[in-house]
Amino acid sequence: DLVAGQDTTLSNERLQSMWNEWQRVVAEPFVSRGIPFLSALGNHDASAERSSSGGFVFARERMAAESAWNSLLRKTAYASVEWLSREQFPFFYAFKFKSAGVIGFDGSSAGEVSRNRAWLERQLELLANDTSVKSRIVIGHLPLFAVAKGRETVGNILFDSSDLYQLFNNYRVDFYVSGHHHAFYPARPSQQKGDYGTVLLALGAMGDGPRKLLSPAAPSPRHSMSILDVAQSILHPDFFAPENFKLQTLSPFDGLLQPSALLPERLESFDGRGRPVDLWRFDL
Repeated sequence: DLVAGQDTTLSNERLQSMWNEWQRVVAEPFVSRGIPFLSALGNHDASAERSSSGGFVFARERMAAESAWNSLLRKTAYASVEWLSREQFPFFYAFKFKSAGVIGFDGSSAGEVSRNRAWLERQLELLANDTSVKSRIVIGHLPLFAVAKGRETVGNILFDSSDLYQLFNNYRVDFYVSGHHHAFYPARPSQQKGDYGTVLLALGAMGDGPRKLLSPAAPSPRHSMSILDVAQSILHPDFFAPENFKLQTLSPFDGLLQPSALLPERLESFDGRGRPVDLWRFDL
């Protein structure tokens, strides 16, 4: 979540001022230095919640987000991005950057990605068949499986999550990165324990509302920022090779590292249809 939307009582002026400040404080320091900055949209940015008639409840906020992001794309920082799909940007897009392929989709509600399943599969197929792509990362707001207390309900997880995990694994996706639950936890589901397969990287909260993991052994909630480095020159050609990546998670306030080894080894979780799933911590 980049702004504090998902509120029909917000004035147009207030909504626009939040996006203006986000651009000034967050985005501009990146793009002014030639660094392309991209994100998955959160439910507070541009919720894909739909009414009984099928329309977007927060259509105004989605228009504001679309306008803010498309104004950034005119910056020269984005000239280094090789777009594969941006017809639905910033809700659905795919690109290559050096040897990495990235797909961003609208995970701001539980079911929106399912409406665009054909598009997602097409982008995954393109990346899988491109020999210049050495690593594949998918980003979306809602996770595939629950990780945090206060978010352990079906609507806070992507609806077809178990099926999506198998899809990512089949197309050799290295990471699915999500937010929303506000609790740092890198994991694989039980069927992938001990094997190579897509890693689920649940991000913590840099701002409001860190949450506790779904385990009595979990440490107290903490603010965190995760940095995933992808090797430009892939050291090992196999999927998934840990030496091709480096993950560091730290406090955004004092820079202290938060090793994943301090987190619970296992979470008793469930998918978007309420079916139980064990998540096993993955240390990178």
